[in-house]
Amino acid sequence: MVMGSSEQPNEVVDQAACARLGMDVLKRSTGGGCVLQTSGVLNYALVTPAPSGLDLKGTFRLGTDLICTILDAFGVMGTPEGISDVSVGGRKISGNAQARRWKSLLVHGTLLVDFDYDLAEVVLRHPAREPAYRRGRSHRDFLVTLRSLGVNADRRAIERVALTAARRVFRLGEAYESSCVDVCSCAVGTGASASSVSPAVVI
Repeated sequence: MVMGSSEQPNEVVDQAACARLGMDVLKRSTGGGCVLQTSGVLNYALVTPAPSGLDLKGTFRLGTDLICTILDAFGVMGTPEGISDVSVGGRKISGNAQARRWKSLLVHGTLLVDFDYDLAEVVLRHPAREPAYRRGRSHRDFLVTLRSLGVNADRRAIERVALTAARRVFRLGEAYESSCVDVCSCAVGTGASASSVSPAVVI
């Protein structure tokens, strides 16, 4: 379980249920809501030198454009919703977040390939704040997955599509052939100057 930077555990998760199930509750450096991380949740991260201006909507578009491009490759139409979500048919399939550190920009997010709704109902509380399009719906009624939309591609196929989409949306060169690009040397990880850091992506 990974919470947003401003969230408090007692407000967003059932701590007793998490402890009973042996589930760690962690906090990330970016904002946004709590994410139940399971094997069916695809994660991506982009690290790049931060632009000079503060354009939150523009940098969130990097994430939402990536997710919409992946969905389009599978014949699914995604729609940006709220501040940083992507929905399909009014149901959330992706959330995205960002942070700026040491003149670097981190944009990261999720794509729900599959999801354990039963587990979510046990360990996640209904958020105190929600986007208008949620309209008070439960996790089961609010979230949608690639599997439930009839996309049955295996994990590697989805990763390949995601990497191709990342090269297109993030304008990465052909050097990014692996589905997992090592970003340990990037400024967000080391505190080094971002001015010499090339964009890097992890799928």
